[in-house]
Amino acid sequence: MDASTQPGEDASNVRGLFVTVDPEHDRPEVLAEYPNYIGGDLIGLTGSKVQIDAAAGQFRVKYHKNLYASSQYTMEHTVNLFVIDQTGQLNTLVPYGFLAAHIEALLRDLLAAVK
Repeated sequence: MDASTQPGEDASNVRGLFVTVDPEHDRPEVLAEYPNYIGGDLIGLTGSKVQIDAAAGQFRVKYHKNLYASSQYTMEHTVNLFVIDQTGQLNTLVPYGFLAAHIEALLRDLLAAVK
């Protein structure tokens, strides 16, 4: 990432949240390791199935557990970046596949708008 795509001083105003749809696997100790894999300052959130279903419903996130005979499974889920403003409202939805530079520019523009 070059200097033109760095969030700069506004970086402290952005928080990354990872909300699990798989609380059986993504227990707090597992979520604590995610920043090591993804990079940056990331907060992992989990909860009960009722809480996760409520959050997923609020943001229209769909998810489904695919079970296999070997007791293994995968989770299918909506893959988007939800940008939430300082009031807790959805500001914009970034579809999967956007380049990091585009997301960083979007965040810089959003942060500049609230100054």
